[in-house]
Amino acid sequence: MVNIHIATSIPKSSNRRQAGEYIYVLEAETEKGIYTKDSAGFEPDTTKNRLTLIALNEALGRLKAGEDARIYTENTYVRHPIEEGWIYRWKADGFQRSQVKAGKKYFIRLENADLWEKLFHTLQEYQITWADEPGSYHSWMKEEL
Repeated sequence: MVNIHIATSIPKSSNRRQAGEYIYVLEAETEKGIYTKDSAGFEPDTTKNRLTLIALNEALGRLKAGEDARIYTENTYVRHPIEEGWIYRWKADGFQRSQVKAGKKYFIRLENADLWEKLFHTLQEYQITWADEPGSYHSWMKEEL
């Protein structure tokens, strides 16, 4: 089991586009003990939700196919669509959602559809679970950001 701890930082609490940072820590127990690897990134024009998707895609991309992963994140925007199965419906609809205006139904591309699509394909290679409590690196990551 690999633990993936994700934290993001955007200066304001709103979800409008602005500069932001992310950090993640991969933590795995090996025969030689606990192995950790961290990485961070910066996006000049983004949202907290997009940062979390970027961090998760990047972190999962560093794992071996078939590894189990437990994900620690405060961002329910990423967690709920996966837990509730919405991501499968989005995939079937081409990562679009329906909208009705003036009695007409039409489809519009999901926000962050590029990252949701990448995450959908990546998730097929792993068995993931979600942690309900903050991870052991939570305080450190917040200080780093």
